Amino acid sequence: MIATITGMIQRKRATDLIVDVGNIGYQVLISLSTHNQVGETGERVQLFTRLYMREDNLQLFGFYTESERELFNLFITVSGIGPRLAITILSGMGPQELIRALTQGDETAFLKIKGVGKKTAKRLILELKEQAARNALLIAAASAHSEVDDSAQVLPLTSPDDTSRLAVQALTTLGFKPASAEETVKKIQRANRLSNKDGKDLDVEEIVRLSLQS
Repeated sequence: MIATITGMIQRKRATDLIVDVGNIGYQVLISLSTHNQVGETGERVQLFTRLYMREDNLQLFGFYTESERELFNLFITVSGIGPRLAITILSGMGPQELIRALTQGDETAFLKIKGVGKKTAKRLILELKEQAARNALLIAAASAHSEVDDSAQVLPLTSPDDTSRLAVQALTTLGFKPASAEETVKKIQRANRLSNKDGKDLDVEEIVRLSLQS
């Protein structure tokens, strides 16, 4: 398994890069999102990768962020979604937008992508909605290089703890406004303390799931 590749960009095209690693040029297939974020020919690049094997064909796919690779791995588990279509979907929407579309069941967002019909959009949402919510924390944590504007930055909690902070971070990735995410987390934690007689706190995944249902 090739997890990452680091080298000099020898050639850059919309759909692939040639990355020179120790005088060996590796062709790496990429999304438009990754294309827009990497440097130019002659510059150094590091990509998260996924080696896809099918019969006698080996294809190396590269991603600027780990979150994009995680989504790629999710998409190719869905029946009828091959690596090429997965890359096309990633080219149509960024990781955060894709997570929001999956968790909110937004078929229209997927129908705007070439090659994705109504049945495919429904299947994506049906099969990946819960997984997308579970992976929201990873997407938030792995998006250090992604295009997040200042309005989407996480606001600190008044009395932060790790669970609350990470839950807020995950919810902002899913499209919540920071203030709304913080208030939602506090509300869910208060309700849990009132109803839970054994005093057990919710974990991050439970808080995110309950927030999406509220």
